[in-house]
Amino acid sequence: MDAEALTGVRTAASATQSALALAARPGLGRVAVVGTGAQARAQLALLAAVRPQAEVVVAGRDPVRAGEAAALFPGARVVAGVEDAVRTADVVFCCTGATAPVVRREWLSPGVHVSSVGGSHGPELDPATVRDAALFTEWAGASASPPPAGAHELQGLPPGRPVTLLGAVLTGEHPGRDGDTGALTVFKSTGHAALDVAAVRVAYDVALARGLGARVDL
Repeated sequence: MDAEALTGVRTAASATQSALALAARPGLGRVAVVGTGAQARAQLALLAAVRPQAEVVVAGRDPVRAGEAAALFPGARVVAGVEDAVRTADVVFCCTGATAPVVRREWLSPGVHVSSVGGSHGPELDPATVRDAALFTEWAGASASPPPAGAHELQGLPPGRPVTLLGAVLTGEHPGRDGDTGALTVFKSTGHAALDVAAVRVAYDVALARGLGARVDL
């Protein structure tokens, strides 16, 4: 299988699931996608499939690439900068290769949910956003392990600072937002090999069930 493509879809699915579970508004509401690369495009393509009614804006450094990415979600608009994109958003998807923060706390309205999946080389979110947010991750190592396995944003958290597993919200073990429509929530994704293995299994089972693909002798 094409692991790069599969990881892109799986990452977008995790980010979207976190938004559906933690966003203050049903249906996601106004959505900002920050980034124009492969992961931003995977995110926009998935949103077009599962939440086509959302109001989507796209921001990136290159307006041409931003336009190409926005074309993956019918009706999406390109805005001039990240600040313009996130100031009125209910949900923000950060999908960049940032080495320094691209989203700042003062730009975020009350009740925003942020799904940050980029930042492999540095933080996408500023320290104030992390400080004020209820934090959610895919696995404990996102905060307990150093980069690149762990997230840049979650290094050096104060002792006892809670970081909740998204899985605990999905199973009902944790209330997630718990009715607080004004709270800031952040899902910080670093990915994990186990998630890719699970995605491979789903893709394989679907291919068998639908008669897709071809068997080859390696």
